Amino acid sequence: MKIFITGICGYLGSNLALLAAKSGHIVSGIDNLMYEQDEHYFNELFTKVSSNVEFSILDTRNIPMLEAKISLFKPDVLVHFGDLSSVYSCNHNPKLTESIGLSATMNIVRLCAKEGIPLIYNSTSSLYGTQKKNCKMLETDPLPKHTDLYCATKYKIEEYIETISNQFDGFTYIVFRPATVFGVAPRFRIELLPNHFCYSAISSGVIKVSELNAYRAFISIDNLSSIYLKIIEKGVYSNSVYNIGSYNLTKHEVALSIQKHFDAKIITVPEIGDLRNLQIDSSKFRKHFFDFEITPFDEEIENVIAHLSTHVDVYKSSNFAGLLNMPLHNWLQLN
Repeated sequence: MKIFITGICGYLGSNLALLAAKSGHIVSGIDNLMYEQDEHYFNELFTKVSSNVEFSILDTRNIPMLEAKISLFKPDVLVHFGDLSSVYSCNHNPKLTESIGLSATMNIVRLCAKEGIPLIYNSTSSLYGTQKKNCKMLETDPLPKHTDLYCATKYKIEEYIETISNQFDGFTYIVFRPATVFGVAPRFRIELLPNHFCYSAISSGVIKVSELNAYRAFISIDNLSSIYLKIIEKGVYSNSVYNIGSYNLTKHEVALSIQKHFDAKIITVPEIGDLRNLQIDSSKFRKHFFDFEITPFDEEIENVIAHLSTHVDVYKSSNFAGLLNMPLHNWLQLN
């Protein structure tokens, strides 16, 4: 199959691209490298893995060039990862959020609808916000008012996709609301909660946690990528929204898992970082598509610790270039 990925040099995009190429699919994608990713690194990485994957440095806001590239490639599906991907990056860059996350994404949705290209849109389980009761959220549950630009933008796009689908009879799509993703990928994201806790343990011997008993939903990046690829290979697009998550854990449980593999002290701190409290239910996806295997959380954490133990000095010396989706001064406050 021919798969087009926006944000192909990002955390999710690069991982899915490599998995798809290794599975024999033809992959093309674009990225504007806004997080200072190394162009040569990705060129070498993709070339080494397969001749069936290529990318261009291109911004999703450049609609004429994007349309030309997609028209030439003729994809069987478009996977859209090419927007700002954290609360921090959106809130600190409102103009970029408006132009990339909203306007450019709407153009991509319209293009897919017009050309009859199935769309996979990567939304977020963060839409469920901070829940006062410990319950697993369903796709049909009412959503809280979104006070950050990240969630507000994601939800506007969800609504827009549904609107466009009512205007174009042949337009098919799936919207995913994945749990917080973690794990090792070609473009590592060091600020995601489990990755960040592992980094803090290794670099300082301390894991700082706000609200120990607050829940978060998680999924490993390898598991999520394999789920996306299976959906693409099935080629069934149900025009619906699905939660995707493997674990519902408290922050304390995440920290304790890290302690099993690395001796670090857990300390509680005032409110810093991401203070959401939510769990999600993924039964709708399992019912409509397939069940998916879940590797024990401790094993996934062990892989992150092994990676960081080897690369921590490299990341420090590079000042985290290419790794962060948030302003550096905010990142430093967490450590």
